[in-house]
Amino acid sequence: MTALVDHISNKIRNSEHSKEKMLFEEWQTLYGQIADIASEQDGRIEALLGFAATTSKKLKIPVSLFVIHTYNSFLIKVLAAE
Repeated sequence: MTALVDHISNKIRNSEHSKEKMLFEEWQTLYGQIADIASEQDGRIEALLGFAATTSKKLKIPVSLFVIHTYNSFLIKVLAAE
């Protein structure tokens, strides 16, 4: 999970036009309201997650939630393939 969050954070932060950034922006359009959390809650959420994205403070929680959602989607697809 940490490797995934590091990879996606780097792609979102450093790339103008990457597939990861495009997918994150699409996800943010669809699920942005749940990822738009008050800044007072950031510290508590980071402690619960156990990892944090290395992006701007504004995108730290949304990117972390995107990674969890991506990981869970991948896991479900692998289980369904079995």
